Formats: sequence, structure tokens, C-alpha cells
Amino acid sequence: MIEVNYRRSVFGSGDTSNYFWDCFVFKFMSDIQAYIASGIIESYLLGFTSEEESQEFESMLLQYPEIQEEVAVVSESLETIARTHEIQPDPTVKPFLMATVDFIKRMEGGETPSFPPILNENSSI
Repeated sequence: MIEVNYRRSVFGSGDTSNYFWDCFVFKFMSDIQAYIASGIIESYLLGFTSEEESQEFESMLLQYPEIQEEVAVVSESLETIARTHEIQPDPTVKPFLMATVDFIKRMEGGETPSFPPILNENSSI
């Protein structure tokens, strides 16, 4: 959690001076930047955070536009990296995968197993 150190001015009757307000804003902004720089956004987006960390992050995300902006930037960066390094599967993978899905559906529908599976007019591939 972010801790904010707010100090009242020692000048007079509790009025805050610009100096102390500036210190408050600087401390607040540096805490947000430190939170962003901690890697929590990347960890959250990649699914590496615990349930507790995820809840805290989601709470922070709702409160701070700076975090929302950084999430958009990091999401776009991760997507660019994924698209840059994507590997196209072998063209034979899809027919085998679809045959497996069809076989599972037929087994769930009550068909008697046969090995290797026999494809017929009711098969979906």
C-alpha cells in the first residue's frame, strides 16, 4: 500500500504552506512511480500475482489514472512482443486437433470407443 506523509505547516494556525503541499504531492507522485516501477503491472498482466496482490492492484488501478495509463502502455508493449515473436503452427496440427475434439465430443455423446477412431459421415472434419 502507498503511504502518504502529509505534514502540517509549523507556521501559524495549521495553514498549509505551498512548500509542504509540494512535498506532499512529490511524495505521493514518487510513491505512485515507485509502485509502477516495481514490476507489479507486468506481473499482474502476465498472471504472476497472488490473489492478494491482484486485489490490491485492482484497487490501485481504480484509484489512480497514472496506473491505468501505464497498464495501457505495458499491455500494448506485451502484445507487440508477442506478435513479433509468434510462431505459426505446422499446418497439420489443426486437422489433428479438430479430429481429437471431434472424438472427445463423440465419446461424450455416448459413442463406443474404437481405436484408432473411425471417422464417418457424422464426424465434423
